[in-house]
Amino acid sequence: MAGTFLDTLREIRRGVSLEELSDQLAALVASVRETGRPGKLTYTLVVKPASKGDTNTLMVQDAIKVAAPVLERATTVFYATTNNELQRNDPRQPELIGLRVLDHPGGKDQAANG
Repeated sequence: MAGTFLDTLREIRRGVSLEELSDQLAALVASVRETGRPGKLTYTLVVKPASKGDTNTLMVQDAIKVAAPVLERATTVFYATTNNELQRNDPRQPELIGLRVLDHPGGKDQAANG
């Protein structure tokens, strides 16, 4: 009697394919939980004859593709200068001399302008 699909999966690459699928699925689930975004795991089997004219002997090759979600990356605001360079402070806005930021996370006060 022929094996079931799961029996066949257990035999592909001597069980390594099934182990990789389990590991990749666990990693994908972790990424989905971390980001709150959807992910995708695709398992592909290519079945082809081992040689021309012999359709009883088949070669099975697997492929696992994971499209894991990623965290949204923060953006940073920059201003263009007249020389087409980027800087953090708006060159059109006058600098307020003597203004300081208090309680900076690094433990020291920091000048607000840089």
